[in-house]
Amino acid sequence: MVRKKLSLILAIALLLTAASSFAFAETQERGKLTYGSTVDMDTDKEWYPTEFILYLQDMINADIEFIEYDNDTLQLALASGDMPDLMMVNTASTILDGGLAVPLDDYLEEYGQNILKYEQRNAVLREFVSNGDGKLYFHTPNTGAEDMTGSTTTWNGYLVRWDLYKEIGAPAINSDDEYIEVLKQMIEIAPTPANGGPVYAMGLHGTDQWAWNIRSMANLGYSNTTTWAYAVNTQTTELVENYTNPDSPFWANMEFYFKLNREGLLDPDSFTMTGDQVQEKAANNQYVGSYCTWYTSDMYDTNRESDPNTLAGIIAVYGEGMSGWYGSNHTVGWGDKLTFITTSCENIPLAVQFLDALDSDELNRVHYSGIEGQTWNYVDGVPTLTDEVVALKAEGGDEWSHLGISSFSNTIGASGFGMHEDGYYYSLWDDPELKYAGLSPLEKDYADFYGVQYPSQVHYNMVLEGTAINQSGNQTQAVQLGMAVRPNEIQRIDARLEEIVNRTIPSLVTAADQAAFDAAKEALINELKGAGADESWEWWNENWNGTLARLNEMFAE
Repeated sequence: MVRKKLSLILAIALLLTAASSFAFAETQERGKLTYGSTVDMDTDKEWYPTEFILYLQDMINADIEFIEYDNDTLQLALASGDMPDLMMVNTASTILDGGLAVPLDDYLEEYGQNILKYEQRNAVLREFVSNGDGKLYFHTPNTGAEDMTGSTTTWNGYLVRWDLYKEIGAPAINSDDEYIEVLKQMIEIAPTPANGGPVYAMGLHGTDQWAWNIRSMANLGYSNTTTWAYAVNTQTTELVENYTNPDSPFWANMEFYFKLNREGLLDPDSFTMTGDQVQEKAANNQYVGSYCTWYTSDMYDTNRESDPNTLAGIIAVYGEGMSGWYGSNHTVGWGDKLTFITTSCENIPLAVQFLDALDSDELNRVHYSGIEGQTWNYVDGVPTLTDEVVALKAEGGDEWSHLGISSFSNTIGASGFGMHEDGYYYSLWDDPELKYAGLSPLEKDYADFYGVQYPSQVHYNMVLEGTAINQSGNQTQAVQLGMAVRPNEIQRIDARLEEIVNRTIPSLVTAADQAAFDAAKEALINELKGAGADESWEWWNENWNGTLARLNEMFAE
């Protein structure tokens, strides 16, 4: 009888405790977090805050203020110690050396169970990004396989204005020289822009070496490092000299832009334009090609305002052997997007809960597919997107943007191909028929033309057939994350190499003829070697390969 009475008393006590806890949670004051980075969070848009941001805030019961820095103001914040609660940076050394990050370890058991699930990522971060103390300081986004089957479209390839490309017969393109001929033919039939300006093959935001490097780097199967002096083979993760190897992607690009310029096809403003200026000219229909679809998207958006079914936009076609910028398995996430809790943070448990939410099944599904009951439902046990959201994606515009689907990719914990506990991907969009239903008129016309269900499936099919490649072997992010900090002398050499190349690019591209180009090429390589290129390469080659070997050991364990 005594035992029964004790049991009853304990049961009542537990019920009272649970009720009290629930009441506390219901009345708990809403918190606040500040998050700073150089990433544009679109907080100035009419459709902000997105449904995703609202969901995240409610999930952790806190309002989040995003603070956008440029490189200078970011460094000032770090130097002054006047930091937000959380920050994202591209490299860890300054943060670790300055003791600016809070170690997460003591908070994970109570507040970070989702973070703990990423054992391999955490192990690499503890070993390589902790200044040797073995603690966990950072969170990386997009851990896992990236676009395994190719996203709806790829941003790289032989980029053409689709309506004009079809008009000239959609000829096959399997080399840069053939691409140049196609660009010439499209320019010949291109209508005069509304502003009366000239039409070029393309224009670049050429004050940035990214623009001068990325086209061939992506198409030939390479990715970049923290300096443009070196490139990484995305099949093997091997490092190659980008400036001093005459057969590198850099020199393939220089040869391409030299030929474009000789033909009068390169916008002469390419040496001084910004990305916004490139977009402005694209919106005016002054280009028939591009080096990256990100910088010409306004062409299609603007044309579609006057003709919803227009085909006048830039899209990729593919040559044999061409690489697609997708398929990497980022075992440690995007190593150049490092989020940490700053020592200025006054509510560390709440900040850890923010990071933990990023790694949760729940929030990753919301990020990639939207909210259950709003954009998707379970149909016979299968998570299924609604017809309305599929149509909304195809339509685009503010209403689609307000959902915030896939808008937080620089911060969210997993890739869209991560597996939810329900047995399906976080992203519910990887279904060929579904992709087709969500295509824009231009994308649908392209898919119909090639007999596929989404544009990049053309390239993915080539990968399956063995006639093209993607980045399935790429571990660049992991190696870069684990690399030793470059000694000051190597940093000085690398900066000097980039400075020399920046100064020389215009003379290469505008060389009078092939002989002049070849002479300028030889002279540049010799100048780079004289500036210490061999010394830099020796350090990079040793440290890159050493890190890669250690990572391979860890991944095999």
